[in-house]
Amino acid sequence: MRSVITTLWLIVAFAATSSFAELPSEEAILKAGGADASAIVQKARTTLSIQQVFGSRGVGYGGQPTSGCWALTVIVRYDKEAKEILDEIYRLYDEPAAKLYAIAGLLILDPLHKKDFTPEKLGKLAEVEVERLDGCIGTSSTVRAVVEELIEHGATRYTYEKLPSIYQTTDCTKTPHTQK
Repeated sequence: MRSVITTLWLIVAFAATSSFAELPSEEAILKAGGADASAIVQKARTTLSIQQVFGSRGVGYGGQPTSGCWALTVIVRYDKEAKEILDEIYRLYDEPAAKLYAIAGLLILDPLHKKDFTPEKLGKLAEVEVERLDGCIGTSSTVRAVVEELIEHGATRYTYEKLPSIYQTTDCTKTPHTQK
């Protein structure tokens, strides 16, 4: 009796696992377009606009993918209104980290945008401190310093070649050690 139950359990577990393996990835859905792709793009827009920490592609000891880089990748690659959305996030949202992701996206879409982000054009924003997380190291930098880094080293370091699932990402949020 025990072996029959074990065998049935293995069959059910295998069937469940194999059916999940057949589900399309977010990247496949985005490439296909349609309503489901629009929902993912909308999730990316919302996710990007609320970022509180400017995180790299991988954070923590295991290099966990970040939701900010996930959102930036989705917008830059699959949002037909990417430039307009990134412009809006840069102009209208308060979070410096969200603004930096928007700047990174604009630089990816058109490297000539670097002329739009000189210290003079950044104004007071240039001296605002932003929390950063790169790997397992948390720091604070001025927006000017991060923008200079984005221009010098490239902004594609904040996007993924292969898009992870949003469910594999971690949110980089302010911790008690980084809150001001």
